[in-house]
Amino acid sequence: MSPHSRKPLWFAVWITGVAVAMACMLLAFKHRAALDGLQRDRLERVAGEIEQVVARSLAIGMAFPEIPTLPDVLDSEKSTETLVTGLDVIDA
Repeated sequence: MSPHSRKPLWFAVWITGVAVAMACMLLAFKHRAALDGLQRDRLERVAGEIEQVVARSLAIGMAFPEIPTLPDVLDSEKSTETLVTGLDVIDA
């Protein structure tokens, strides 16, 4: 093989490597976006359940600090969802 024919070969190998690297990055970003979407949906579901408990209690005239089931709901959600372990309720 002459030195002039090796140069296009190495260029082709380099281009192929760049293409494979770009494809891997696109797959990684795609999977990351899918996981972020799943986490967002899970958090929205948990927030919806907590919102329902608070809305029902407030609708019957209870003050926010007097909602007796809210700590139990938060504890059960914390035990099932690792994403909400840092969620605390404090009195305003």
